[in-house]
Amino acid sequence: MSGIFLDTCYTPENDLHIGIVDSKGRIFEYDQRGLVFNDLSNWRHCISLDPRVPESWYEHWDKIIIDLSRNPQWNQSNYHPLEFNCFDFVLEFIKNLGCNDFYYGSKEDICRDLIIPRMRESLRYISIHNNLRETNYYIP
Repeated sequence: MSGIFLDTCYTPENDLHIGIVDSKGRIFEYDQRGLVFNDLSNWRHCISLDPRVPESWYEHWDKIIIDLSRNPQWNQSNYHPLEFNCFDFVLEFIKNLGCNDFYYGSKEDICRDLIIPRMRESLRYISIHNNLRETNYYIP
């Protein structure tokens, strides 16, 4: 999985990948390799969903990530692309966070309320970027 939207022909029908970032900017993701820590090469051009975590929550946020990373359920043999994937990891993180203002009951809720609105906005900008590139405008 590669988080590169501008350099590929991403469409809303493509699979998405999601991970969690701790207070130090380290990425935790779950995929066919199991739980992966800080593989930054896959996140060069990703879309960030910032839940605006108050600094007072950083320690709790990080503790939940560490606790999840120690849970053997996130090994590669449990991974399934449709049934048990990165969205399950993020959903489990959110449930364990215990914040009523930032709670999603299902993968569908996460997509509908958090990801899809941000994707729509991003796809508009990607479309503009690609149209400019195709009409020979210089884009650094």
